[in-house]
Amino acid sequence: MNIVVHDGIAKHGYEMGTRQAWKCGDKAQEVYRVLGVIKGQVVSVIEDVTAELSTFDNNPEHHSGSDGRYIFLGGKCWNEKEIFVPDMPKFMFKKIKGLNQGHRYLSDAELEASLS
Repeated sequence: MNIVVHDGIAKHGYEMGTRQAWKCGDKAQEVYRVLGVIKGQVVSVIEDVTAELSTFDNNPEHHSGSDGRYIFLGGKCWNEKEIFVPDMPKFMFKKIKGLNQGHRYLSDAELEASLS
C-alpha cells in the first residue's frame, strides 16, 4: 500500500495528481492502492493499480522531471467529487495521523491504526 501526500491535485486533478509521477524504486511493484492525501485527509483512492515507469506514452503529464518516476495505471478511482458512490472505501475522507510531506508505504494494518 502506498500513501501519497500530494498537494498538487489542483494542478493535475484528483486522479492524475494521485497517480503520477512518484519515486518508488523496487517497491513500486508491491503497491496495489494509492491514496491522495491533502493535509492529512484522504481525498482520492485508486485500488488495483499497476506501476510503470512514466513515459510520454502512458502519462499525459510526463515531462523531463518525470524520468525515472512511476505512474500507477489501471484500477478503480474514487475522489471527493463522487461522495455518494455506494462502494467507496471506508477510509475515504478520514484523517491519517503521522504523515509528513512525500510518500509512504503502509500495510492495511498500519493504515487502520493511523486513521482518526
